[in-house]
Amino acid sequence: MMKKRFSDSGVLMATSIVIAYASLSNAAVMIKQDVHTDSFEVMGQKQPAQNETNVIWLGEGAARMDQADTNSWIVYPDRNLVIELNHNSKTYLEIPMGEGSGMTGMADEEHGKSSDAEKVSQMMKALMKMEVKVTPTDETKKIRDWNCRKYIVETKMGMGTSSSETWTTEDIKADYDLFYAISKAFMSSIPGYKDIVDEMKKLEGLAVYTEGTANVMGTQVKTVTEVVDYKDGPAPEGIFDIPAEYTKAQR
Repeated sequence: MMKKRFSDSGVLMATSIVIAYASLSNAAVMIKQDVHTDSFEVMGQKQPAQNETNVIWLGEGAARMDQADTNSWIVYPDRNLVIELNHNSKTYLEIPMGEGSGMTGMADEEHGKSSDAEKVSQMMKALMKMEVKVTPTDETKKIRDWNCRKYIVETKMGMGTSSSETWTTEDIKADYDLFYAISKAFMSSIPGYKDIVDEMKKLEGLAVYTEGTANVMGTQVKTVTEVVDYKDGPAPEGIFDIPAEYTKAQR
């Protein structure tokens, strides 16, 4: 899969992130996800199959997601703030959570307050506008040690459509509201994201397996996201803080 910034990659990732809670000030939950994307070709460019491992740490009032060894995101829901860490350049970026921030907001910064900027902004908003429909089913099965239920999640965007089978479990006790707060962070640049978050709340429990196919510009892209490890324990020291040696980057 092509690497993307936080603001425009959150859509694909939004249905695959799993969140739990910490009951003690130094306690945390660690969840490890394996993400596999099949090879595909778009606009004549071939993209090889890709495997990634995401590690999610959840503490009291904050969450962190590590993507490979290159990037991390620290989310502070109460502050409506996301910190993106770039481990290669040792820099961090502050991203406010709010509709219009991120990709669409960057158009105005790049082009200035001009009619061209407005056209670019409106075009991007039209492309990013999303409709999500979650349909529960009566189908159940056991995945690892968890009793799971299947949901169908259908998404429509200006750039294409996607459909996924999402299996959730309530065997893992968690603060599900925190999950949707994190999803909100990833989707806050999408027009109407609050309606999307509300629809995603129809997923009861934590998503432990998602198999989806996106149709983007006539190309089908299949992705499988699976929880492969889960444990409670103390959070690593400072994991929800910006490292002292990192410098602030400008948007």
